[in-house]
Amino acid sequence: MISMTDKNSIRLLWRQGDSVAEIARKTGVSRDTVYKYRDMDDFSPEPPARRAQGSKLDPYRPLIESWLDDDMRSGRKQRHTAKRVHDRLVSECGADVSVSTVERCVREIRARRSAEAADAQYLDLVWGPGEAQADF
Repeated sequence: MISMTDKNSIRLLWRQGDSVAEIARKTGVSRDTVYKYRDMDDFSPEPPARRAQGSKLDPYRPLIESWLDDDMRSGRKQRHTAKRVHDRLVSECGADVSVSTVERCVREIRARRSAEAADAQYLDLVWGPGEAQADF
């Protein structure tokens, strides 16, 4: 692993006009390393890219959403908790998922629905030039 001072030395020697071979001899690194660091502006390591993964609940998501839709029409005390959704998935569908996975899925669905409801609740008030509104 090359140190930060070596990287800066490579860049400094390059700006002073030394050739790649001279820089490699002076710093004790290969020419490929000199080529790598001479034009680099940002030495920050790139974070690893996250791979998009499917969830074990993806096949069951429409079913869960339909259960939660039905809950909106029933009484407040009769609604599904995440634990109850998990129990139904295991008993009725034979799903092999953990309770925490179901909790996360139900939380995401409910959060998305409450955000959609909040967006639909408010109207944008727009007035043309020269118009105004006053509340007394």
